[in-house]
Amino acid sequence: MFEDILNGSVIILSFIIKLPQVWTTYTMKRTKGVSLRGYWMELFGYVIMVSYCFHNKYPIKNYLDVLLCSIQSAIIVFLVILYKGGKAFSLENKACITCIILFLLSALLHFIPNTVFSILLLSRIPVMSLSKCLHIQALYSSKTSANVSALTWGISAYNCFVRVWTSLYNLNDYIVTASYLTNAVLNSVLLIECLYYRFY
Repeated sequence: MFEDILNGSVIILSFIIKLPQVWTTYTMKRTKGVSLRGYWMELFGYVIMVSYCFHNKYPIKNYLDVLLCSIQSAIIVFLVILYKGGKAFSLENKACITCIILFLLSALLHFIPNTVFSILLLSRIPVMSLSKCLHIQALYSSKTSANVSALTWGISAYNCFVRVWTSLYNLNDYIVTASYLTNAVLNSVLLIECLYYRFY
């Protein structure tokens, strides 16, 4: 029962997890302190996780939050590209879009073998870690969190800590657990950094 409550809270929060950042980016129409590369890498990490869980036929309740985060991250990527100006059709953005579409098609059509999925999931840990490090660096360089939502990073940290528990309890998959634990710590660092630049 406790595990169901935790799962429910993560899924409910995942419907709104990135909406504060979407709203901040949309209303401010500025991207200082926001890392586009960080969001691209985050989106890749989410796509890998959703594809892995779908491929292994895990219950949707165990990864619906990641699916919702990937959709919201895609919206943030779109807004950041829109407000950065002039970079919408850069080679980097075209390459990222192409890679994500090709990967999703390959995963849905079952062209990716289990061993490759396992390697990709392991690679998700450094990819997601690097994405958070890019966000941390962008905030540090800008010395302002006016364009970054502390609420988004707080909810992200909470969700990852809960997923550490639920993945150990439900899946017994240590790769998934390690991924969530790493993200929980780095999301907490981002939350602290946002609050520091907001109030000091």
